[in-house]
Order: sequence, then C-alpha cells, then structure tokens
Amino acid sequence: RDGTTSTIPPTPADMADAWEADIRTVREAWSHFLQNDFATAESLFRRGMGEATSAAAAVEVAAEPDAEEDDESPSDDRVERRDTRGAFALQYALVGLLRGVSTLSDEQLPECKSRLWHADALASLDTDWVGKRVVRGVCTLCAGIVHCLQREPVRGVFHILRSWRWLRSLKTEALEYRGVGCEVVRSSALLGLGGFALVLSLLPPHLVRAAAYTTGFEVDRAAGLAMLRTCVREGGIYAP
Repeated sequence: RDGTTSTIPPTPADMADAWEADIRTVREAWSHFLQNDFATAESLFRRGMGEATSAAAAVEVAAEPDAEEDDESPSDDRVERRDTRGAFALQYALVGLLRGVSTLSDEQLPECKSRLWHADALASLDTDWVGKRVVRGVCTLCAGIVHCLQREPVRGVFHILRSWRWLRSLKTEALEYRGVGCEVVRSSALLGLGGFALVLSLLPPHLVRAAAYTTGFEVDRAAGLAMLRTCVREGGIYAP
C-alpha cells in the first residue's frame, strides 16, 4: 500500500439501490405528513435535499428564475448522473403549500414560494432527463398557484402558463417512461398534467381561451380530474 486512497465510482446497481432508498424516504415522509407529524416530514425532505448526490456544491437561488433561461440540452438518462435534491426540495415545498392552504395562512405563502423557487434552482442542476422536466414543471405550476393565492393573478397566470414549457412533454415521455424510477415519474406526471388542466379550467373563460391558444393544450377539466384520480388509484408517490 502506498498510503493513497482510491475512490471506486458507484456502479449502476449502487445508484439503483440509492434511488430505492430515496423512494423509501419519500414514502416515510409523506406517511408522517398524513399523521400530522409535519416536523418529521419536513426533516426527512430536508435531509434528502442535503444528502442527494450532486455535481454542484452550492446553489444561488434568485427570487424567481429568469423567464428567458433555457435548459434545453441533449437527454442524459444515466442514473448515476441524476441529482435528486430538486425532487426532495419540491416535496419539502409541497408540505409547506399544503399546510398553508389547509390553514388559510397568508403568512406561510411567501415561505412556500421561496421553497418552490429553491427547488426549481436545484432541479435545474440535474442532468437532462424526464424527471427533471417533471420537477421543474410542477415547481413552476405551484408557484403560479401561490401567486394567485397572494392576489397576484397576472404573475400567477404567467407562471402557470410558463409551466407548460416543461409539462408539455410529459404526455409522451413521462406517462410511458420505463426507466429506473418510472413509478415516481408517472405519479408526478399525472399530478402535474392533471393539476395543470384543473387549474386552467378554473380561470375566467377569456383566460381559458388565451391559455389554450398559447399552450396548444386542450383545457379539459374532466380529463384533469381523471388524471388526478388515476394518480391516487395507482398508489404512486403522490397518491396520498
């Protein structure tokens, strides 16, 4: 031995095991949330945000992302390149959003919005695969909803429509995804697409028409509700 330390890179099997461990953590966290143990749920999600593998050591988070940013790049679906911090951060943000909506607490909405943009910033560091687009789409959609709850309808609708930039690919990519983590990707896609359709259907008629024209998405409330019911029925990550 020469006293040096060699680093053995993780194998695909190691990364698949790590992914399954992340899934168990997520399910455990949501179980605590449903038992009103919010502190433990948030602690588990924060732990996932800090422990997930990442090529970046730190993230600078703006109040809101640049509307002109473009993360279009060749798809790279290697499990060992994935960074799941954004996914954990999104669920940490969703806990805050659900708590704020359930208690009708206006004070919690700015914190929810901050968490969502932080999750989006973390997700932007991930390798380009369908899971990244799911997380960024749901982050932006939920941030738009928070703006609407804060009585900022123009900015809210802007971000809701902007979320389609990522959600538009989910029908063809995420719902039929067969790679590692397919059960998470599909559940998240059903939540994102169903939520997008449902939220748009609640807008005033002239905004619904504008949204349909802008995105090319057929605003169908029944289809959105059907996707959300399917999400629950299939028992995926977001079934609760």
